[in-house]
Amino acid sequence: MSDEKDWVAVTDLLPARAERFPDRVAMNVNATGGITYWEWQRRVNRTANGPLRAGVRRGDAIALLFGGMDWSTTPSPASPSSVRCLRGSPA
Repeated sequence: MSDEKDWVAVTDLLPARAERFPDRVAMNVNATGGITYWEWQRRVNRTANGPLRAGVRRGDAIALLFGGMDWSTTPSPASPSSVRCLRGSPA
């Protein structure tokens, strides 16, 4: 019997691709030439860790506000300069 699992969690797909194919284009973004798996993973991590750096903890209620941008042409809509995290108490 093999120790390897025969399934992959959805949350593990991008990190696995970024590790295996860091320079491969993951998606094309209009005429920008696309984004690699490594860059996509880097942006995901940066965006996910932003609220933690702002002091958000498990159980906090938050809202993410994305500023006015053209989502069809902006290669990094989740950059730290365009995302704001608002903390509040849980309902």
